[in-house]
Amino acid sequence: MRYRGITLLLLGVLTPAFAFAQSAEDALLNDCYALRRAGRHAASLPRCEEAASRFPSGRSLTQLALTEMALERWAAAATHLTAALADRTHPWLQSNRASVEDALRTVRSHVGALEVATNVPGATVLLPGSAPVPASNAVFAPPGRVAVTLRAGDGRVVTRDVALTAGQTTREQIDFPVAPSAVAAHTTTAPIRLPPPHTPSPLPPAATGTSTRRVLAWTSAGLAAAGFGLALVSWRAREGVVSDYEGECRTARDMAAEAHCSQSQERGAADGRVSDWEAGTAVGLVAGGVFAVTSVILFATEPSRRVSATTWACAPAIGVAGGHCMLRF
Repeated sequence: MRYRGITLLLLGVLTPAFAFAQSAEDALLNDCYALRRAGRHAASLPRCEEAASRFPSGRSLTQLALTEMALERWAAAATHLTAALADRTHPWLQSNRASVEDALRTVRSHVGALEVATNVPGATVLLPGSAPVPASNAVFAPPGRVAVTLRAGDGRVVTRDVALTAGQTTREQIDFPVAPSAVAAHTTTAPIRLPPPHTPSPLPPAATGTSTRRVLAWTSAGLAAAGFGLALVSWRAREGVVSDYEGECRTARDMAAEAHCSQSQERGAADGRVSDWEAGTAVGLVAGGVFAVTSVILFATEPSRRVSATTWACAPAIGVAGGHCMLRF
């Protein structure tokens, strides 16, 4: 009964620690993947977008792009896969780069890419239905003729119709007029309305601050030290009881003292105290060991997220040439 109570106590202490060890990013990406695998692509999209916004990395951007592929949002998927491949530090992406590149090739077969060169540094490119991006970045759109708007930092605007071909990259040189006054006169007579600023770039700076995983790692380390300390104190107390008993009884010189020490009540009391301290030692060792292992795992995995197995599969669920292809994690 004593050791059953000890086991229940340890389970009650350790279960919350392991439950909180799961990061918020993993929870969001797990929901994103589970909903997508169940065919609920529209419900999966907000969870993927939240994960990519709060925890931008090659892994989260890839998961978002896979959901967009399932919804046939090819231009957005191409943008996010391109941004994901630009992440050269995340271990997950380094392990799965080939599969992500295959997914991008599949998406690129549905969209055309546009690269714009201009004579004004810092200009942005805007396509219908998309957010402005720097002119140095490639932008993606469905094949066909598309209206391209180029905007300079001083407010000057140039537009041009460009023909895009699926699977190909179109390169255009779009320059601003040299005289700003001429551009100003043109925009006064025929103003061009631009949509309000949209979403930020796919890879915003990573959030700073101590992560929950690191806090849990240090907490587990402290609990491990406390557990080992309890084991040491309990063992020293147990040794003290044994030493006192042996010093008092086993070195007795007269028959009366030996008879007194051999009485079952005295021996039973000593054995009971020894058992109690041995139980404390066991609790301390088990708790210290478990918390030490937990701390090591959390410290080892804190800089990067969990890497999961990845497969590339095609099925009728996501249509490309009669079917759809997607990565599964």
